[in-house]
This record gives sequence, C-alpha cells and structure tokens, in this order.
Amino acid sequence: MLMISTTLPFFNTMELRSYQIDSLQHSHDYAQLVLPVKGVLDLEIGPHSGMVNQDTAAFIAAGEKHCFSGSNNNLFVVLDINTPVEHLFKSPFCSLSASDRKLISFTQTYLSHSLVDHVTQNIISRLLLKTLAQTNASPIDTPVLKAKNWLDTHFTQPININHLAKQCYLSASQLQRRFKKVMGCTLADYWRNKKMEHAEYLLATSTLSIEHIAFSLGYEHLSTFTRFFTQQYGEPPSKWRLNLNNASK
Repeated sequence: MLMISTTLPFFNTMELRSYQIDSLQHSHDYAQLVLPVKGVLDLEIGPHSGMVNQDTAAFIAAGEKHCFSGSNNNLFVVLDINTPVEHLFKSPFCSLSASDRKLISFTQTYLSHSLVDHVTQNIISRLLLKTLAQTNASPIDTPVLKAKNWLDTHFTQPININHLAKQCYLSASQLQRRFKKVMGCTLADYWRNKKMEHAEYLLATSTLSIEHIAFSLGYEHLSTFTRFFTQQYGEPPSKWRLNLNNASK
C-alpha cells in the first residue's frame, strides 16, 4: 500500500479532483475537506469508514491516515486547509443540506470556468467551511458563544480575559478551558486569527499601507504585526500582497 506525506503552502487551496479506483493510504500535515460533485468515494479515516456521495462530505484532520477508493468517473471539490478548523467538525463524515449542495455546485462552476485567484478561493472556502459547520453543528456552549461573539466584533481591541470571563459569569480559567474545548483553540489564538483574517482581507482588497492596516487592527508597532503575519502565512505582509497582485495579473 502506497504511503504519501505532503505539505501545503501558507494559504488554503481548492480544486476539482478525481480519485483513482485503487485504494491508496496517505497522510498530510494539513486538513482536507472532500465535497461531492459526481460519483462516490469510499473512505477510511483513522478508525472511521464511510462514503462521500451527494448527501455526505468528508473532513480529514491534519496528520490523519486515510485510505480511499473512487468509483468510475468521479469528481470532487477538495479544499486543502492550512488553518485550524478541527473544532468545526466533530465527525469525519458530514451531512449535506440542500443549501450546501447548491454552494458546492457553484464552487464547481467557478473552478471549471473562472480564472482562479487566492482571494476568491479563500472567500469561497471559508463560506463552504462555515455552512457545513452550521449544518452539522451541535448547540454551542452559551458562555463560549458570548465570548466568541465579543471577539468577532471587537478583535481590533485589546483583550482582557478577566473582564470577558466576568461578562460570561465564569472565572477566567473556566472560560479559557471551555472555549478551547469547544473552539479547538485558546481565546488569545482565536483573537489573533481574527486579526490576521481581516489583515488578509485588507491587504487583498484595499490600497491601505501596511502600517495603516497594522494600526487599524490594534497593533501599536508595525514589527509586531509583521511578525504575527509572517508566522501565520509564511511570508511578511508586503511580500504576501506582492505575490497576490502578481498572481492576479
């Protein structure tokens, strides 16, 4: 049985992909979402077995060994995800709603007929992740939801965990434990990720200077923003923007 190990650049990618009929076993250090277009894919993901078909998608966590076998004439939308999303999926196999299937169909059309660029790919991939997570979501812990909503709205402001915990009627340690259990990351990591997501959006869609973007996100020093951005995306914001502009030409 063939063993493959691969790595992914510092951004999410999305493509149409057909799978071989013969089973292969492999792993990669990024997460993957497999969405049906046509045909069936039999999958073994760790101890779990199932099928990707018109009613079911599959989520493969980073580092998880898996085997697959595709039917004849198969086609799937595949997201290779280099950001933390494990907290969104409690099971490797996900039910698809009618709205999910419409979005997958749109994505297939985009990938088949459009000039693909990283900005649009990221927007569509995040929308796919969000809608699938909502379809398969369990009721979220109320204090965690309250903390998440505050962070989503106030991510440009300094975070005071003690004050936030008080608003959620928990101690700081209780909130931090419950947040990490539900969201798969710490409060501080979630806060930083929201900053980086908005930085990516501003770099891609505006002509604001990098210094202006850093200050608008609440960073007092450009060097701090540059360090965090480079850690997450593998290159400084100036180079990230330049590469994006070159790719769009």
